[in-house]
Order: sequence, then C-alpha cells, then structure tokens
Amino acid sequence: ASSNSFAPGRKLSLAAQFATRMLKLRVQNTMQMRAPLCRPRFAVVEVPIAGKLAMPRESVFARVWAKTEGIRAKIAERPLAFAVLVTGTKTCIADLLVQKAWEKKEKVDWRRNSVFTLFGLGYLGAFQYVLYSRWFPVWFPGRGLKTTAACVIFDQTINTAVWYYPLFYVVQDAVMNAKVDRDTFVHGARRYRENIATDMMNCWKLWVPAQAINFSLVPIQLRAPYAAGISFVWCCILSSYRGSV
Repeated sequence: ASSNSFAPGRKLSLAAQFATRMLKLRVQNTMQMRAPLCRPRFAVVEVPIAGKLAMPRESVFARVWAKTEGIRAKIAERPLAFAVLVTGTKTCIADLLVQKAWEKKEKVDWRRNSVFTLFGLGYLGAFQYVLYSRWFPVWFPGRGLKTTAACVIFDQTINTAVWYYPLFYVVQDAVMNAKVDRDTFVHGARRYRENIATDMMNCWKLWVPAQAINFSLVPIQLRAPYAAGISFVWCCILSSYRGSV
C-alpha cells in the first residue's frame, strides 16, 4: 500500500521536472533567436526611408568625396592657377570684411584693398605654391616629425621674417603712395624694423600649429590652398593692425 501511495507523487515530481526543463530550453532558444537583433548602440543601422534603404552614416564622407572627384581632378591639373585664384580672392574679401564690419568705413579704400589683393595673388598664391609644393618636397623630403619641424621652422623664420614682411611693407608703401622710388624701400624697411617683433609673435600664435598640420597631413598640391584658408583669418588680423600706412 505504501508503494502504491508513493508512486503518483513520484510521477508528478518527474513530470514537473520535465516541464521545467522544457521551459528553460524554450527560453534559451528564444534568446538565441533574438540575439542578432540586439545590436550595440554604435553599430550602423540601415533605416528604410520612403521605400528605399538609407546609406550608412559612415558612407556620407565617401559619397561627398566621390562627388568632388571631378573638381579635385581639375585642381590637380592646374594647381598653380587654383592657388592664385583662391588666395587672391581670399585676401580681397578679408580686407573688405575688416574695412566694412570691423572699421565701419562708409567707403571702401580700394587702394588699400588692392595691396592685399595683389599680395595675395603674387606672394601668397604664386610664390607660396612654388615654395610649399615644389621646393619644400625637394628640400625637406618625407612626412616624418623631423621633416615637419624643419618645414615649420624654415617657414616661420626665413619665409616669414626675411621675405614675407619686408615685401609686404614695400608693396604697401608703393601702392598707397602710387610710386616706387628709393623712399618706398626706405619707408618699408623702417616700418618693418619697428613692427617685426610684434608681427612675428602674432604670426607664430596662428601659423606654427597651422603649418604643422599643413606639412604633415595635407597633400602637396593642396598646401597653398590650405594655407590660404587659414590665411583668411590671418589677413583679417593683418588688415586690422597693418592696413594703414
């Protein structure tokens, strides 16, 4: 009698264990099926938009880069012309911006503006394209830390202090006074000596880090246009401090 009374309870216990195991297996199978849907937060998710499949976010830059291939090809064909056009336009606009927005002039001083435009076309555009894209790769080959440091040091000493500022003051004096004679060079040299310490400190604050990026990362044919882009800010500074003779 005791064995008969124990049998139903034992059968019930085995049935409960079997049901528990089956439930666990079902839960595990469900979790495995749902696992691929549990994407990390940083994963790229393709979202349908208006019946079409949206492009992943990582491809946006690639799409823009591909669309500008024609423009980049034309720049590569005529890099000097592109550099001259960009820098000349940039310096002209920068001086106009300073005259109208910063100095609040009613009439634009076009003679002063021509100083910056001509300097942008000739020195900043043509000469610096040849310097950065033709001469520097020969004088300082490679892309290492030593090469970048050599380029920056040369650019911010010889190029800026010995060539750039003396020529700027002479051109400015010649255009503003509408003459080129001995006094043009004398006055230009005098202003250069008076302002060189302040000019160089202001220049280094912006151009040392900017040129470090230029000579280490920017493609050779785009060095002058890159410098022109940074130079927009610099021309605004130069125009506000040294715009008048």
